[in-house]
Amino acid sequence: LEEQIKFYVAAEELIFAEGSAIHMYALVARPEQRAFVVWRRKARVAFDLQLASFGAAPMMGKAALKTIWVPNLQRGAINRTQAVLDFAGLHAQLAAAGFVDGPSWEEPTSAESAAELARISALVNLQYVEQEP
Repeated sequence: LEEQIKFYVAAEELIFAEGSAIHMYALVARPEQRAFVVWRRKARVAFDLQLASFGAAPMMGKAALKTIWVPNLQRGAINRTQAVLDFAGLHAQLAAAGFVDGPSWEEPTSAESAAELARISALVNLQYVEQEP
């Protein structure tokens, strides 16, 4: 944790995958830092409020998803949700914000995405259903 916090403090630009690392970043964020989040859901109010309460600049990024797969459970398991990124859309957001340059990234094929979802499903012993992103 100490090393992770040192990286957050020293960084001028950060790119996060949505998750608990953002909560830790909020504790040491500086207003002049630029941060981008690869979101897997549209609702991000809790993260935005937490960062603002610690004086951090708003994070850039919006959901760039092709498909979301959720566990087929009555009560769900949001921490087990799987997503297929829209790589072209994500690259465009990052490029527009000045985080990356160069050509867009290669998209996984539908077969590759299906195989990875099947592998994860077997690994965690859950069946998934598709949900609108």
